[in-house]
Amino acid sequence: MPFPHVLGNDFAGTVTEVGDGVTAYAIGDEVFGHEVPRAMGGMLPIARPSLTTGTLAEFAVFEADTPFVARRPPELDVVVAAALPTVGLTANAIVATAKIRAGEKVLVIGATGGLYSITFPPPKPARLDIHAELILDTEGKMGGVQQTAALTPRIAKIYSMSEAPAALSDFTHRHTLGKLVVRLAP
Repeated sequence: MPFPHVLGNDFAGTVTEVGDGVTAYAIGDEVFGHEVPRAMGGMLPIARPSLTTGTLAEFAVFEADTPFVARRPPELDVVVAAALPTVGLTANAIVATAKIRAGEKVLVIGATGGLYSITFPPPKPARLDIHAELILDTEGKMGGVQQTAALTPRIAKIYSMSEAPAALSDFTHRHTLGKLVVRLAP
């Protein structure tokens, strides 16, 4: 990623400004979502991906017309909302793609780290009893962030903004069972 690059994809916060022509959101709206860094925009297979300046920041800029930003329901805690988008979208996409029915038992191996836990190569030699598939729903066809609000992610640890370097170090060097959340204010 070219410098300067701001890390972070998932977020929850308050709208402080809206651009010309934006009618879906107003100043003061509580929102949450999942965004892709602008530097990755050209790599995605769609003309207008959901882009951001990065979410590990006090202020960030987001596309308004995307299924990956939604109003945060009042009953959804802000920390949970910040941890939810990537894992929630992934869980919804897996359930939709696998067509899991009530009562079925499913074994998911390696799904402790969010989205990146499902981007593994299929086993070699190929086995007929294993189905591996990468699901990249960049257009929200399997549902948007609003559909994740009823899910509950496991939060491993909450860091203050001054502890952000420790959060990034833990993300890189430790195998955490759950989401690491960086919070601006207590």
